[in-house]
Amino acid sequence: MRGVPCLVQGEREDALTCSGRCRMSYHRWLQQITPPWPEGELDLVTIDLPLSFVAFSPKGEGRSPQARYVTLEPRTCIRLLRPMLKTVIAYLRHRRGGR
Repeated sequence: MRGVPCLVQGEREDALTCSGRCRMSYHRWLQQITPPWPEGELDLVTIDLPLSFVAFSPKGEGRSPQARYVTLEPRTCIRLLRPMLKTVIAYLRHRRGGR
């Protein structure tokens, strides 16, 4: 994964953004493009994560997700899934008797 150039600390491998201002801007953008979680009980949830991949040819690159829509870093996808995963884990714990 490529690091993010930071004005204060140089290249940061662990960063998605370079500063607090960029972080807030990135967070606002994520909220804007992320649909809300559906209300009520669901039996099945499928999620198409907007992840990019490296193609081995220009033809394959034209068919890749990043050629069709905005893709996100895996870390960002995990952050977006946390609310749903907390609910699923709580539900499973309840069904297993609180373990």
